[in-house]
Amino acid sequence: MTVDFVDLMIIDQDTSAFLLAAYPSLRGWIVLAATVTAALLIAAWRLDRYRARMRTGLIGASLRMVALVALSLSFPTNLHEDFLDQNYVSKFARTGVEAIHEFSSHGYLESDVSVAERLKTAPTACHPSRKLPHIILLHDESSFDVTAGPGIKVPPGYHRHFQSLDGKARKLVVEGVGGPSWFAEYNVLTGLSARSFGRFATSVTRIAAGHVSRGLPHSLSRCGYKTFSLYPFYGAFLGSRAFQTTTGIARYLDMLDLGTRDFEADRFYFDRAVKIIERERGNGPLFLYVYTVANHFPWDTRLRTELTPGWRDLGNAPDIDEYIRRQGMTAHDYSSLLERLAQEFPAESFLIVRYGDHQPQFGARIIDPSLGKEALARRLEASDPRYLATLCDRCGEFHAGRSLLGD
Repeated sequence: MTVDFVDLMIIDQDTSAFLLAAYPSLRGWIVLAATVTAALLIAAWRLDRYRARMRTGLIGASLRMVALVALSLSFPTNLHEDFLDQNYVSKFARTGVEAIHEFSSHGYLESDVSVAERLKTAPTACHPSRKLPHIILLHDESSFDVTAGPGIKVPPGYHRHFQSLDGKARKLVVEGVGGPSWFAEYNVLTGLSARSFGRFATSVTRIAAGHVSRGLPHSLSRCGYKTFSLYPFYGAFLGSRAFQTTTGIARYLDMLDLGTRDFEADRFYFDRAVKIIERERGNGPLFLYVYTVANHFPWDTRLRTELTPGWRDLGNAPDIDEYIRRQGMTAHDYSSLLERLAQEFPAESFLIVRYGDHQPQFGARIIDPSLGKEALARRLEASDPRYLATLCDRCGEFHAGRSLLGD
């Protein structure tokens, strides 16, 4: 996707650190771009002898601003333009006008002035009739059955990773295409839709922090659950810590708390989860929201090759082969987690819900390779479910925007 004006809301130190962690080679390009820009500015300052009067400059700027506002409101951008690599400057400028207009018209949320229905008030406490299971809500990064694309080669037994204990393969229909993990984070913790924020959806967790307290962790805490979150990056990234604690996460652990500086294999986060269970299970039932990142982009580099010593590429595109290799790492680590829970806590019961937050970035291009960029962009804008379906393990079909708790 290309950047629009609203995306400036999520650009800060932690976002930049995340980007550089995902794409280390960007450091060199940033230094080069800064050097070239500085050189061009110095050259323009020294060589350009023409000077305009302040009054002339203000009049010119005002006329151009009026023209930009008129153009933006007369011909607003469409969502599908975010998925096209064109009109970078024009789109950025026009979306600034549109965002300011939308915010001044109705604020962050697209909502009715008044409604007849109301959200049901949750009970202040619950009184379970039996011992409650520990719950692990597992955020399986970019988890997606890649055979949804024609001609994709996979290793034997690949599909077992997408089946629940009853042998059925279920799907979760999410709201984000190819990257916004925080959309799914907002969906599963609140049971609400990120799309209610319209153009401001990319900043949903930041906006919701301190304001949207309805949430799965809050509901579980009323039943005596101790709530934990294991987050693989900085807690300030996209306001994750503030958002999750608002929804009821009592103990939030980011990468600094977990003692890591980089993306780790899934077993790292599973090990930390097991240690929390071992330490805290005597204090009541536990709810653990566990992120994993082994399948996170980019896939043009090998992650932890020592964990797959017998791996051989399958003949797909290089990024797809690397993605499938990492999925194998994830499947192995997940199976190991189940074995550890059974062996180390035989007297405890567990409910594990594992979901994919979105398809990988290349998912859209492999599902229907015959589509051109414009046609594909319109499919994504129309929320074609083929591009939004991910993994849903041990839960019924759930469309983002409906509560995981039902009533």
